[in-house]
Amino acid sequence: MTKIYQYLEFTLLTLLLIRFIVAYFRGFEFDIRLIEIPLFYFIWYSQCIITWIIPNTLFAFHFVHCTFPIVLSGVMLVKKQSLNSYVYILLVVILNMYFHNRRVIEITYLLTYALVLIRMHRLNSLNKKSRELIPIYGVMLAVLIITHLIYMFGYVKINWSGSHYVNYFFYLVIITYLTSLSLIHVQFRRFLTY
Repeated sequence: MTKIYQYLEFTLLTLLLIRFIVAYFRGFEFDIRLIEIPLFYFIWYSQCIITWIIPNTLFAFHFVHCTFPIVLSGVMLVKKQSLNSYVYILLVVILNMYFHNRRVIEITYLLTYALVLIRMHRLNSLNKKSRELIPIYGVMLAVLIITHLIYMFGYVKINWSGSHYVNYFFYLVIITYLTSLSLIHVQFRRFLTY
């Protein structure tokens, strides 16, 4: 079951990347106000590739948990700033990949939750086209929460192998992640401009 899910996840993420590239060459541009959406899936795709290249390592585990919250919250905060702000975000990610500071990761996960919720609230008060983006942010938030739970379970020193709750959580992860990937494919053109 795990391998089937990994193949399906990788295929859907690859198709999404291909759709981004094809849309770019057809003249579509990414709405810079919504840059966190393609960035979210690019980080997810990068983690998927790292997992395929170097399976069962802590590097892929730390990559996703250092990159997701720091980059997403940083980009949502400094969206209209200079290029130096983005360099600082990458520097923080690289330093946290090296030091594995749990407090920074936990705080940035919580900050990302708040920023996504604020973004959803603001989109709700705009026009109909903007409100159609709320489900994308909703599943992004669900994926971030599940990813954060995986991070926290990674540090809990409990033998989960004998527990039947692991299977329930695994199915919740699969359903949430596949829902997110399906929804982004359905709503793909919502965050592109021509």
